[in-house]
Amino acid sequence: MKPRAVYSLMLLPALTLFAFVFAAPMVIAIRLSFFQSNYHISEFVGMRNYLATFSDRYFYKSFFNSLSIMVFVIPALVYVAYKIAASLDYFTRATQAVFRFVLYIPSLAAGMVMSLIWRWFIMPEGLVNQLLVIAGLPAIGWLAYAWPARIAASAVHLFASVGGTVLLFSAAICAIPSELRDAALIDGCGTRGYRRYVIRPMIRRMMLLCVLLNIVGVMQIWEISYMLFPRGGPEGSVASPVYEIFMTAFGYNKQGYAAAKGVMLMIIIASILYVKQRVERWAKF
Repeated sequence: MKPRAVYSLMLLPALTLFAFVFAAPMVIAIRLSFFQSNYHISEFVGMRNYLATFSDRYFYKSFFNSLSIMVFVIPALVYVAYKIAASLDYFTRATQAVFRFVLYIPSLAAGMVMSLIWRWFIMPEGLVNQLLVIAGLPAIGWLAYAWPARIAASAVHLFASVGGTVLLFSAAICAIPSELRDAALIDGCGTRGYRRYVIRPMIRRMMLLCVLLNIVGVMQIWEISYMLFPRGGPEGSVASPVYEIFMTAFGYNKQGYAAAKGVMLMIIIASILYVKQRVERWAKF
C-alpha cells in the first residue's frame, strides 16, 4: 500500500468525526439562520435574523457579562496557574504527577454537578456566607444582585479551569531544555531570576493560548448560567452568549434566530483567533 493511502486511511476516522460533529452542524446552522423557524413552520427571511441581532440588547448584554467575568477570571487564572506550575517544577516527576492529578479532578466533574455544588455554597445560608459571618463580615446576596452573581460565576469557572491551565503551563515548563536551567544557575541566576528571564519568555506562547482558551470558554459558559442562576442570574447578569442562544432556541422557540446568533458568535471567535495569530507574529513569540 502506498504511503499516501496509509496516511489517508489513518486520517479517515478523524475526518469522519470532524464532518459529523462540526462541519455538518455548521452547514445546517448557517442554512437555518436564513429562516424564521420553529418546531412547526419554516419561512425564508434572508438576512432578517442577522439584522435583528444588531438590535438585540440581550445579546449585547451577554457579551458584556462575559467581558465582566473575564476581568475577574483570566488574570487570576493565569497568575495562579503559573505560580503553581512553576512551583511544581522543583518537585520530582512522580510528585508533580500526583499534584497535577489532584488539581485536574475538578475539571473532570460534570458542569451540572459542579454548578449544583457551588449553588449550595453561595445560597443565603450556604457555606460561603456562614464563613463570612464567622469572620465578622456581613452575608452577601450572591444570587440576588448582579455583580456578586458575576463574582460567584467567576469563582466557579476559575475553580473548574485552574487544573487544566496548570497542566498546560507544566507541559510548557517541562519542555524547557535542562541546559538552560543549568546555565542560569551557573551564571548566578537565582529562583526569581530563573523564572523571570528563562521560564516566562519560554512559555509566553502557552500563556497567550491559555488566555485565548479562557476567553472562548467564558463566552461558552452554559451550565453555570443554567443551573447556578435561574434565568441567567439577577437582571440577566450571568447570561453568556451561548446561554442566550440556548434560551432563544429552546426557551423562546426561535431556532432560526438562535442559529443566526450562533453564526455571529462563531465569527467573533474566529476573529479572536485571527487576532491571536497576528499578535504572535508581531511579538515574535
